Amino acid sequence: MKRGEIWWADLGAYRLREQTGRRPVVIWQSDHLTRVLQSVLVVPLTTNLDRANLAGAALISAAPDGGLPEDSRAGVSDASHSQVVFAGKDREPERE
Repeated sequence: MKRGEIWWADLGAYRLREQTGRRPVVIWQSDHLTRVLQSVLVVPLTTNLDRANLAGAALISAAPDGGLPEDSRAGVSDASHSQVVFAGKDREPERE
């Protein structure tokens, strides 16, 4: 598990204004922290590209062989439509 890789994670049941369910996530923390911490900082991805041009958003191109079937957006600065998640390693994301 390395920074920038796409993994799939179960983010749990529906919660208002949060991305939930099984979805792709991008590993956001440094490789060093991933090795030493019991959790992993991830940002869920969405195929809703409406806010892809905002500061703090990253557009990630589809890579079916890399586990991402559609172009997606990771957003960390728009508080109403972003989410940074610490996923416990006991619920570790998986490769598609």
